[in-house]
Amino acid sequence: MRAYTALVVVLLEPLGATAERRFLALQQIRHAHDAAYTRWLPHLTLIPPYQLHVADEDPEPLATVSRSLDGLAEALAPVCARHDTHRLTLSEIHSFRLRRYHNIHLRPTRASGAPLVALQRELGAAATAHLPRSTRRRETFVPHASLGQSYSPEDTAHIQEEARRWLACRLPSEPVQSDEGLRVSIRRIQIMYKTSQQKGPYTLWRELALRS
Repeated sequence: MRAYTALVVVLLEPLGATAERRFLALQQIRHAHDAAYTRWLPHLTLIPPYQLHVADEDPEPLATVSRSLDGLAEALAPVCARHDTHRLTLSEIHSFRLRRYHNIHLRPTRASGAPLVALQRELGAAATAHLPRSTRRRETFVPHASLGQSYSPEDTAHIQEEARRWLACRLPSEPVQSDEGLRVSIRRIQIMYKTSQQKGPYTLWRELALRS
């Protein structure tokens, strides 16, 4: 069997000159700390990666993948048409623990992220019939954009300080600032895929626009 991986994301679109500068700063932080820097532009994952399997004897494997992704796009398009474009501000510094490290990342406040959470909830429901049963997930969706991986308390403190200095972000326990965080426009979602042998970035399959 040939394996392909697909997922649905929002690629971050900075909103305004300040956001453009902070977006570049985010990329500099990721270049120093994020092992996935070369594989990804800054993004928010809406539907996590899942596997598509194509038989070895299939003479047109990409056509088979195309049919699967087309079906997913057809299911998601009506959801996108019901949800308005909106702004999102990534202003809080958070982390979660994985096996070998902590992932340090940015999140929006609950109020700023509410429209995206609502969009993701409907996208996830619409996509269910197109996902392998073993990969259907029920975790609470938490929109986040990675800054990097931390292997020690010192790493964590360093990445947090860079986010404070260059992105005007803060820990949730710290006071709200004026003009804080990275402001982005949520106007479209992206369906992406890659082969199991593909080492570089995912390939963009299709973009679906939200209601403007």
